[in-house]
Amino acid sequence: MGECYVQENVDDLLCGEQPLELLVENGDFFASYRLDYQEGAKFPVLERDSSKVDMLAQIVKPLTESEVNSLDSQ
Repeated sequence: MGECYVQENVDDLLCGEQPLELLVENGDFFASYRLDYQEGAKFPVLERDSSKVDMLAQIVKPLTESEVNSLDSQ
């Protein structure tokens, strides 16, 4: 018997030794999938690519006083 998707259920199932069986609903259709995955949960780590422009730093940097004043005058 299966259960509806709940993150805690998936975490428990990924740590088990049995294949994971999914019944996937897409509109009016259902499909059954069997995943033989036994490597447990994975937590990827993002790393900065120093060869690329750091766009995030540019987005989150504080505005200078002159930049704030120019926004106020618009």
